Amino acid sequence: MESNSSPSSSSVDATDARAALRLVAEAKARAASRAVAPWWLHAGLGVVFTVAFASMSFRGIIGSTGFPLAMAAAVGLFHALRVRTGLSFDRYTATPGTRRLSLIWLAGLLVISVSGMVLEWGFAVRWSLVVAGVLIGLMTVVLSPAIDRALRRESGAA
Repeated sequence: MESNSSPSSSSVDATDARAALRLVAEAKARAASRAVAPWWLHAGLGVVFTVAFASMSFRGIIGSTGFPLAMAAAVGLFHALRVRTGLSFDRYTATPGTRRLSLIWLAGLLVISVSGMVLEWGFAVRWSLVVAGVLIGLMTVVLSPAIDRALRRESGAA
């Protein structure tokens, strides 16, 4: 297949290339600064996890509806975040630092939640899942902003 363009029309001079790279860097920095979540996401996720796990200790209507309502609240939080920032991406795996912190959070979630479930359901230690929920909520409130800091640092917004 032949091209109708001459060799000189497809070349770009160094000044144009530097200008294009500068525009890309500026756009990347603008997107990265908008990607950082507001404080209410971190606090809201902490509450969501606390309610989700703590509700498993309760009997009756609270116990059976707490977890689904908490998950619906989490979906609402992420929708509000997407609307506010105008961006949609997986902030928890976007960079190597966010992946590392997210894996630390996930490991903590698994250890704390399994421990709480074994104590509550296996050994009948009442309110173990309430304690687990509070610990997971606190861990979320601490690690979620750290994930945002890593995202900002590694994506060029720092």
